Amino acid sequence: MEQLIKELFSKDLETRLSVFKTMFDAISDYIFIMKAELGTETFNYLFANKTAMENLSLDCQIYNKSLEMVLPENRVKILKKKYLEVAKTNKTIVFEDSYSTKKGEMYGETALYPILINEGKSIIIVSIVRDITKRKEKEIELISLQNEMGKNQQRMKSLIDQNSDLVYELDINGNFLSVNKKAEKVTGYSKKKIIGKSFIPFIEPKDREKVMGYFQNAINGIPQEYEINMYDSNGREVYLIINNIPILVDGKIDGVYGIAKDITDKKEMEKDLLASEERYRTLFEYSPEPILLLKDKKIIFCNKKALELFGVESLSQVQGMDAIEMIHPDDKDLTIKRNDEIFKGENLTPIDRRIITLDGKELIMEMTGKMMNFEGQPAMLISIRDVTERKKAEEKANYLAFHDDLTGLGNRRLFKSNLKKLIQLAKANKQNFAIMVLDLDNFKTINDMFGHDVGDEVLMLFSSRLRSSLDSNFVITRQGGDEIGIICPDTNKILAEEVARKILDVFNSPILTKNHIIQVHFSIGISLFPNHAEDEMTLVKHADIALYHVKNSGKKDWSFYSNEIGKDYRERLNLEEMLKEAIKNNEFSLHYQPRIDAKTGEMKSVEALIRWPHAAPDVFIPIAEDTGLIYPIGEWVTKQACLQMKDWLDKGYPFKKISINLSIYQLLNERNCTKRLKNTLINTGLPFEFVEFEITERFISHDYKTISCLQTLKDLGIAISIDDFGKEYSSLWCIKNLPIETIKLDKSFIQEINKDRESNAIIETILSLAKILSLKVCGEGVETKEQAVFLRKHGVDEFQGFLFSKAVPADDLEKLLLKNKNWLNEII
Repeated sequence: MEQLIKELFSKDLETRLSVFKTMFDAISDYIFIMKAELGTETFNYLFANKTAMENLSLDCQIYNKSLEMVLPENRVKILKKKYLEVAKTNKTIVFEDSYSTKKGEMYGETALYPILINEGKSIIIVSIVRDITKRKEKEIELISLQNEMGKNQQRMKSLIDQNSDLVYELDINGNFLSVNKKAEKVTGYSKKKIIGKSFIPFIEPKDREKVMGYFQNAINGIPQEYEINMYDSNGREVYLIINNIPILVDGKIDGVYGIAKDITDKKEMEKDLLASEERYRTLFEYSPEPILLLKDKKIIFCNKKALELFGVESLSQVQGMDAIEMIHPDDKDLTIKRNDEIFKGENLTPIDRRIITLDGKELIMEMTGKMMNFEGQPAMLISIRDVTERKKAEEKANYLAFHDDLTGLGNRRLFKSNLKKLIQLAKANKQNFAIMVLDLDNFKTINDMFGHDVGDEVLMLFSSRLRSSLDSNFVITRQGGDEIGIICPDTNKILAEEVARKILDVFNSPILTKNHIIQVHFSIGISLFPNHAEDEMTLVKHADIALYHVKNSGKKDWSFYSNEIGKDYRERLNLEEMLKEAIKNNEFSLHYQPRIDAKTGEMKSVEALIRWPHAAPDVFIPIAEDTGLIYPIGEWVTKQACLQMKDWLDKGYPFKKISINLSIYQLLNERNCTKRLKNTLINTGLPFEFVEFEITERFISHDYKTISCLQTLKDLGIAISIDDFGKEYSSLWCIKNLPIETIKLDKSFIQEINKDRESNAIIETILSLAKILSLKVCGEGVETKEQAVFLRKHGVDEFQGFLFSKAVPADDLEKLLLKNKNWLNEII
């Protein structure tokens, strides 16, 4: 470029100006050539290519006009500062700035190249501005998604030792005091051979007198700039542009700084350019970006960068090839159409295309095409940038923005985006679709039992199985935690039912993790468009309400939204709020149901059961467990039951145990639960041996945390029993190692007594095995004499049920005790 500009100003090249002008005009970048006289701050336009003139609406009479005469004041301040920097340092600078063009605001990357002419007395500055608006927009978007992934480059650490120019210091006699690494490298002499020596022997004899004059001027306080040639230690000719600057110490000149730019390569290039009629080819050859020249759609020229990009070594390997053959098959039609438009003279913005190199690589290229006149015939100049890595980064950022990193499913953002689009499409085409919300019923228990790592593994395996079982056009996302959202396009109620059944069937078999076999259960809520709602928010809300309905109706099922379900949901929310107020206002009470010794007929223990005027326990207890209200409620029940038991013992009533229901959520989720229970019992003054905690069978687990909590309670002297045994089909063998003393046989077994031989045999077997395992058995829900006789005959230890007494307030229970009757004599 530098030599090319010099040629433009040499008399013998005037006949070639039109050729170079044509080439510059064919380039889509904005090109300006400015002239500056050293020592002044005036910069005049010498040339501007067609792209710059047309897009920046410049007057064609700008030549030899200054910046101030052509540009607005605010632009002059910015550009003049940059031009001054180049003129003073003689260094190329690159910066980014915004520009106002005919098409609107443009963001450009500007490179200013200095070129000395007239033996260094004048300087030409070439300004090349590339439109990077699209790239900047992509960069800004990428920076926003990746949270400012990049940072500004650090400034150079050292101005002298790491300087790209030769830097040295001379004393007042011309002896070297210091040199930097660049000086050692260029001259081939080490510091040891330079320091302390005079600079004169390093100068060619023919130039010594002239250089001595420059040095003397610098010693006299006049900065000097000049060009010399010398030979390095290996005899290679080196060309330097030297600046001598006086060193002032306490107001006196103490020496001279020298800054020398190695222009050897540039000199060699100038020689080559002067000796070659193909100067413009060399200009393109050393372009940092790939450049192609097409004629009749065939490649007639490409530079080294393009050859490297295509995976070939020489121009002959691609010369004459139809350029479209390198385009990816899926992009060919669009590329052919675009090239036809360019050949018609249309100016088009850069566009991305995939190419297949001759060595088989697939790359993404940003391409810019421009028509030009080459040797009197139309040709297309194509500039290329490899944006493969940038595109990959953009795709990765986009993927992370819309996908869950644990399961690989889409995330809530993807769900919302697709739902919004589908609503618009369904309204326009009058179509139906369904959305489903899935929630793992037992995921919290899985995390508590096996740990969060296993929970994560279950989520990944669950998601993978779900994805492989559903149609590819379904949008499956992880909404958060263990909740999954599914969008089912073009789906009516019948098809939605089929999908729900299919999902449930797919998960009939357990999930196999690395170390565990885990059966997952889940509930599904479904809402339909447009039946249940026509907007995004309401559709999702109704699916959630349907999900809550399933979970509160036994789980492991699916349900559509309905107005009735919506009403139940609102009532449940209302009940939840009432429950919070009930805790504040102490609205609960305890009733007590006797447990009768099957041998003596005496009432030796009771079960404390919570009561609330507004709802039955089986209604409000699950709500309390879901919302965390079970913790204050459970603590209140424990405290009140223990205080009542202490009062009865103080009155002399012959109780051995008071049984208190303990939610597993208290054990697993409340921090220091066993310590809190212990402190509650101590504060009531009730000895531990009078307390029994009941754990529902469905919460039986063998993880360390559960066993540890139960064992700690047992070590304190507190009894542990399993409530509702048999309801969940657990075996005695499964609980033999748990620290329990009693199992309470579920009333569903009691109700089957004497209905058939098989039912009787099952109960007999349970009672026999319990005795073998040294477990006591209490029959729950005993309502008939026939049931009591059968249980007593086969060794049950205690009775509990309406046959003896329902749960009653403490005062009524005391009245029953005062009768001092034998319950078995009256009933059996």
